[in-house]
Amino acid sequence: APSWSPDGSQIIYHSDRDGNGEIYRMNRDGSDNQRITHHPASDGYPCWSPDGSQILFDSERAGNFDIWVMNADGSDPRQLTDSPGRDLAAAWSPDGKKIAFMSDRVGAFQVYVMNTDGTDQQRMTMIYTNWFPRWSPDGKRLAFHVRRDIHILELDASSLTRLTTDPQNGMYPTWSPDGNRIAFM
Repeated sequence: APSWSPDGSQIIYHSDRDGNGEIYRMNRDGSDNQRITHHPASDGYPCWSPDGSQILFDSERAGNFDIWVMNADGSDPRQLTDSPGRDLAAAWSPDGKKIAFMSDRVGAFQVYVMNTDGTDQQRMTMIYTNWFPRWSPDGKRLAFHVRRDIHILELDASSLTRLTTDPQNGMYPTWSPDGNRIAFM
């Protein structure tokens, strides 16, 4: 789950090369590769803030996967969610004011949105299993994986649109910079 810094100069990613899930940062050419988390619990799925000052990640530090945030250098990790379910795959809104994530706190994974301090957690989806939410560049839509296909949720109208119909599993959507296209695996 690599993530580019907003200025394109660095990449953060998860690796278990040292025997434990940790977050690493490197320059875009692969130089200056540094481990920035150091904790016996597993850390994963990093995501840069729009201004490049912070990194979201999920971690088992509190005994269960929750969403955490830290400074871009790995300092000052702070827990944002604390639910009995697994909270994973967080993504910043383009304006840096909201965070989307997936959680199985109600059984199947659903998409949630919260403020950047972890307050006002709102469930955005109600049916099926919903994975890996990603904000559109304008911040008005979320793309994510529902069952076996990519869907878009219009946040102002709460309408859900299915984009793919595929017998294979379509997941990990990412928006083009202009918001007109979506790439996915």
